[in-house]
Amino acid sequence: MKKKCFDICVDNDVSCPVDDCRYWINYEEDLNCAIVCANQNGPLSLREISDRMGVSFVRIKQIQDLIVDKFTKRLAKQGIREEDVNTVLGALKSGEEDHSTME
Repeated sequence: MKKKCFDICVDNDVSCPVDDCRYWINYEEDLNCAIVCANQNGPLSLREISDRMGVSFVRIKQIQDLIVDKFTKRLAKQGIREEDVNTVLGALKSGEEDHSTME
């Protein structure tokens, strides 16, 4: 099987030179690759994301809020209650995955 570009970058310990790649980020410590970043660091804080993306923490928070709002509205259209969505989101934020409160 052909190696992915991020595997080649990791194997050779070089930053990705392909800046038009959809996974490219301007962050040398992660070899300029969002895939490498996720594999090496796991979940990131909003501050860590803002550092890697080169935008303010406030802007990252605004984007997160928009995504959560869209997510909640789509699930509501499917009949999932907002309090159940909030329970899951709260568990995800705290690192827990306890879904026992959901019906």
